[in-house]
This record gives sequence, C-alpha cells and structure tokens, in this order.
Amino acid sequence: MATKSFLTDFKFTAKSGKKIINAIENSRTSEHVISQRVDLVRNTNKINNMMDSFFGARR
Repeated sequence: MATKSFLTDFKFTAKSGKKIINAIENSRTSEHVISQRVDLVRNTNKINNMMDSFFGARR
C-alpha cells in the first residue's frame, strides 16, 4: 500500500480575509459535556507510563 504526501501553500488575500471574518462572525459556540470521570495527573512518571503504554500498543 503506497502513501503520498502533499504540500500545499495557502495564500492570504483580501478576498480570503473577508471569508474568514464572515465565517468567524457567523460561527456558533458549541457546548460539550464530559461524560466520563476525569483525573488530573501531575506526576511525571505516571504520565510517562501512560504514554509508553499508549505508544507501545501501536508498535
């Protein structure tokens, strides 16, 4: 299976600026609710262990 990478340059013009402003002005705020329990983790070793277990599963 082959994969390709593409690089695109975006130019910021007066026309695109107006479109960005219009999109921002017409955007709505989204409301979300966290439905699962969340724990604040500040211990560096615990964070590293979690990241190792996450990336280890992908190897």
